[in-house]
Amino acid sequence: MGEDYNTRWLKNMRKLFRPFFKKITPSCKVLKAKIVEEYKFLSKDISDYFIYFGPIRDILYTPYFHLAVITALFISLFSQCPNGWSNIALSVLPNILGFSVGGYAIIITFGDDEFRKFLAKTTTKDGKSILLMINGAFMHFIISQTLAIFLAYINQSLEITNFMLNFLMSIPFPYALFFCIAIAFEIKTISKWYKNFLDSPKKK
Repeated sequence: MGEDYNTRWLKNMRKLFRPFFKKITPSCKVLKAKIVEEYKFLSKDISDYFIYFGPIRDILYTPYFHLAVITALFISLFSQCPNGWSNIALSVLPNILGFSVGGYAIIITFGDDEFRKFLAKTTTKDGKSILLMINGAFMHFIISQTLAIFLAYINQSLEITNFMLNFLMSIPFPYALFFCIAIAFEIKTISKWYKNFLDSPKKK
């Protein structure tokens, strides 16, 4: 009797919810398709980022990364507050990130259309567009700051005191600060290319 009752109960529940599931199934399919599409866009954006900026392993060879590791190690060894860096990061980086996004918007509109076309067509020895490389540098600048803020938020929320975790999580913070120097050089490069563009015979 128990099994018959359960069977009837399941059948009644199916009849009750069948119209609901018929209505929601197409919506779920549309939602799934949209989610898959968004992840495809994200994958394409990440792929473009690595094309513009270069392989992520190249960061390991830069002086900015070396300075960041040394700074993070020094702070981890001698700081009286193991995760005190996260408080500083969360108070400093959001402001820098805001200025970075604004500066990025200004840089990509720098000059006139002819100058941007000039940068887009001018390539390096590797065949990469100067314009895309500059965009890649600014993208990396913004992404490194965002990563540093995220790790600082996690570190502060969990109150991590483990030496190795603190050391590894703190590296993106000084790296984002030292990479400001690289961005300054990129702006210098843009100014140099703009001067070359203005001095070119076609412009004259």
